[in-house]
Amino acid sequence: MSYRFSNNYNTVLVAPVGAADTTIRVADPSGLPDTSTGNTFTLTLESADGLKLEIVLATAVSGDTITVTRAQENTLAVSFAVNDNVTLRLTAGALY
Repeated sequence: MSYRFSNNYNTVLVAPVGAADTTIRVADPSGLPDTSTGNTFTLTLESADGLKLEIVLATAVSGDTITVTRAQENTLAVSFAVNDNVTLRLTAGALY
């Protein structure tokens, strides 16, 4: 298992996400790294107003649904709304 990356991945949520949810649905999953062999990647969820931010670990992708482990790298699991941003960024945790 290893971290995977993708350049400039950016989309939005198509369904609300509660703080305890372990899956998120995105508008455009194309461009996400392959998780079929146990690879993972980090995503950053950010509210449209920029006031909430959370880093999640993506462990599986099926269609537009991504399975995630919430509250990574000292962020808190919070709720997000439809059209909030989802980006794949290089994070400090991925470098260690």
